[in-house]
Amino acid sequence: MTRIDRALQQVFDRVVIDPAHLAVGGFSDGASYGLSLGLVNGDLFSQVLAFSPGFVAPGDRHGAPRLFISHGIDDRVLPIDACSRVLVPRLRRAGYTVRYREFEGGHLVPAGIAAEAAAWLRTPASDDPKTSDKAPPPHTPPRTTLPRPRGAPPTT
Repeated sequence: MTRIDRALQQVFDRVVIDPAHLAVGGFSDGASYGLSLGLVNGDLFSQVLAFSPGFVAPGDRHGAPRLFISHGIDDRVLPIDACSRVLVPRLRRAGYTVRYREFEGGHLVPAGIAAEAAAWLRTPASDDPKTSDKAPPPHTPPRTTLPRPRGAPPTT
């Protein structure tokens, strides 16, 4: 995670980024790492996409990013019963807003799921009809500057 934090800091030092539209995501182990990074840096990432995640690494969580998680019901690499069907209820109990999609298929990202995730990224949290049955996550005030990623070395 430290290497990722350093890479992010280098990007933030060089590029103007709108913190309201910063997301992280991945597939398989990349989904697990993206989910873990997004929860630890939830005051930095407003959205997290996790396609077939297997785990969430331990760490102090910050902020309240929205989560999009999908998983194939026939996944034999990271079986859904041991992974997303355990992770998603835990994340919801912790207060996260989760859009969760199960689909027919194995360890992959179907085009329809990818298209839904892309549309979800463009949908403001307040307009997301899939979250209307849940209380909103704790409010994190908007930032005028980007926070430093957790574990990133100080800039010189």
